[in-house]
Amino acid sequence: MRLLQRFSGELGFAVSARNDVSLIAHRLGRGVAAILRARERNFARSDVIDILRDGFMPREHVNVDRLDVATRQIRLWRDEPALESFDHIASELRSLSSASLDRIVAKFRLDTDLDLAAAAALDDIAALLGRWNHQVDLATVLELIENTELRHPPPATRYPLVWAGDVMKFRGRSFQHVFVIRAQESTLPQRRVDDPLLPDSERRQLGVREIGDGRDEERLLFQLLLDGASSSVRFSFANSDAFGKILRPSRMLKNVGPALSRSAPAGEPALRANSRQLQLMQFAGTRSAFDGYISDEKIYTLISNEIQALSPTELEAFGECPQKFLLKRILGAIDYDDPDRELQMNAREKGKLDHTILERFYRSLNVFPPPDFRERLNTIIDQTFDEEEARVPAFNRVMRAIERRSTKRNLHAFLTEDIEDLVKNGWRPKYFEYKFGPKYLKRGAVDHPEPFVIDTHDVAIRVEGSIDRIDEGEDALRIVDYKSGKADKHKDLADKVDRGVRLQLALYAMAVGEFFATRNVRGAIKPLMPGNKPEKMKFDLADAEPRLRETLDLFIASMLRGRFPAFPEEQSCRYCPVNHSCRTKHSDAEQRILANFDDPRALLESLE
Repeated sequence: MRLLQRFSGELGFAVSARNDVSLIAHRLGRGVAAILRARERNFARSDVIDILRDGFMPREHVNVDRLDVATRQIRLWRDEPALESFDHIASELRSLSSASLDRIVAKFRLDTDLDLAAAAALDDIAALLGRWNHQVDLATVLELIENTELRHPPPATRYPLVWAGDVMKFRGRSFQHVFVIRAQESTLPQRRVDDPLLPDSERRQLGVREIGDGRDEERLLFQLLLDGASSSVRFSFANSDAFGKILRPSRMLKNVGPALSRSAPAGEPALRANSRQLQLMQFAGTRSAFDGYISDEKIYTLISNEIQALSPTELEAFGECPQKFLLKRILGAIDYDDPDRELQMNAREKGKLDHTILERFYRSLNVFPPPDFRERLNTIIDQTFDEEEARVPAFNRVMRAIERRSTKRNLHAFLTEDIEDLVKNGWRPKYFEYKFGPKYLKRGAVDHPEPFVIDTHDVAIRVEGSIDRIDEGEDALRIVDYKSGKADKHKDLADKVDRGVRLQLALYAMAVGEFFATRNVRGAIKPLMPGNKPEKMKFDLADAEPRLRETLDLFIASMLRGRFPAFPEEQSCRYCPVNHSCRTKHSDAEQRILANFDDPRALLESLE
């Protein structure tokens, strides 16, 4: 609704619906609530900065951005004038937090009519509290602010009026043009949830009215949308939400074309299918350059040069989706990070921190198993987090403290199981962050300066990498790869190595087998989060190597022939720079063709 209100002023139309705003969502209500809460939070740095940005006017004028930088980087350098100003503002807020609401509101800047309405609403709350002769606790005051709405009626203009509302309010109305927004699954039709105390299955046995799935009602409402438009109906839907979850168009849209064609008035042409969709259907399955099949003669030279040095992660990316490998590794496509400030530590940085903690823990052991491993672990975690805090101060100290505590809890549970597994199966951690290849040699000391070389199709591929841990047994070695999450995509690891979908750990095992002159090498994924089944995340190189070499030969041959078909799948698309614009992913015709293949390896084999 806010977008419609904004576009209405730019494009010259009016919207019928009100855009009411919650008082707590307005900067005045948010700022007043933050001042009232600040005493409990000991006037944290982030709270003071947010209050200033919400329009609080301290006694002396300050530069908010300078204060933000000075307090964030206090461990790196000290801006004494800015820090002194910050202390004065915190003292002023401390004295103001116990004052009445009208005094607090008077300290905020008012710029718009909506600001005046917010100030008036806060004054009304202050007057109400003043008439109450009893002490009012902070939770009650905050609840009053949260439950207050600021009425924001549409402005009176001579512009054409656009009606806006939900599908229930649309009943009984008709318009020349209808635009249906958010026409995706779980929204249209809405998802209904069973009563947790008395589900439909039990209601049916008791003869009580069932909740049902509501499909009949939703179809009726959908038909009302079609019947309420005299000229056209346009549907729009999102491909994904803010968290990257894939959203699909509503199932009701599948038959919308025939429905509109049947309802077209006599003498008027029926609605034609989108010409662009027809064009895409015509080229579906033709293996054109747009599908990743590149027949240019120069591709052989380009690919052979680019694959001279590869990491196991990059080869695994080809096994997940060859087109993602082409775009990221060969063409250099990147996905820009969200510039917004991150409340939590970045997942990649958190993974490095966990690896550092585990490496320091195992290197510090002189007795195995350690009798004091909990105290030793907590000391190492605190030391590592303190170093990280000095290097990159936390944007939100409360969140960083939560991450520290959760790291202690998760790594304690992980090490309890890991040490038990090591003792039970006769393994001992031998090497940590084992690096090999010239790339790592340039950065410092390495364990093996030469890369692991794979010779296939007259191309020598140099594989370089860093192995989290190598365990030593009585007559075998084990490669261990830590995963910060639950590592669901690595379940049934042995099967996925055979299918070419998970190659990183297998290539590490081949490299270690060559470096240490042994064929008895095993691999295991170790998720750092509890609740996993580690027995499904291991493999034996002796069993997997013949099939693995066939897979590598197939992959290199496909690269040199310019075959990079897209193979969309939720896990592989998550880190693809073009996942929102992938032609294969968003085309039903292309998806139907890929349904005949279980994985990219099977697809590439069919092309031989």
